[in-house]
Amino acid sequence: MIVNFTLYKEEKSWSSRIHQLNDDVLLRHVHVQGNIARRDIDFSYCERSHSGNILNSENQVIGHFSVFSS
Repeated sequence: MIVNFTLYKEEKSWSSRIHQLNDDVLLRHVHVQGNIARRDIDFSYCERSHSGNILNSENQVIGHFSVFSS
């Protein structure tokens, strides 16, 4: 599957191919590709829309991701 990421403040977007969708995989991609060192990032995900939000420690949306079958 392909995941498209967008980080709003950094104005950065990228796509990554992943084999399993879970918080650890998403977090690794946000840290490496988004150059974010903070560990207090969380994710929300909607099965129906196949998309979710990237949240900071204050539960504020700092980005978005969407999942597509490859």
